[in-house]
Amino acid sequence: MTQNKSKSPYLSIGVVGAAHGIRGDLKVKSFTEHPEDLASYAPLYLGEDLKPVRIAKILSSQGDKLTVHLEGVEDRTEAEFLKGLHFMIHRDQLVEIEEEETFYHADLLGLEALSESGESLGRVVSVNDYGAGDILEIKSQDGKMLAVAFTKEFIPQVNLEEGTLVVALTALLEAAGEPA
Repeated sequence: MTQNKSKSPYLSIGVVGAAHGIRGDLKVKSFTEHPEDLASYAPLYLGEDLKPVRIAKILSSQGDKLTVHLEGVEDRTEAEFLKGLHFMIHRDQLVEIEEEETFYHADLLGLEALSESGESLGRVVSVNDYGAGDILEIKSQDGKMLAVAFTKEFIPQVNLEEGTLVVALTALLEAAGEPA
């Protein structure tokens, strides 16, 4: 089996959506369990070049959406350049996960998806939550995409050491109302 070599030492814990107002404030989507916790991480970095940043103030919070002000960002023009950048932290800043069925999204990216019989279905290319739970997007070698709910029923096994997960195709077909 192949190892999950995509495991980065840095993880995204939020993303800049858009500029807000004229004073450099930002709309942000937080990926942390408690969205306001985004401001408590230090050091906190922005973007792939890992520019150190500090959230000076959370102006508002609604669900996983925050309006924040970053130190040093003083006008809308500066804020607009940050759109789409991710807030990053070093993996060592996270607490160890002890629950068997809990994973950081970043740990799932790049895993090889296997059928119950061991056939490769492709690799996990993204993990999304559209409101009803996490969805894994798996891209096959021929470029086809498969979206699978990240539940024990459809993903009965995840092996981070081997860099694989198992997709229960039989359960997927039954859920879709098709014969297995």
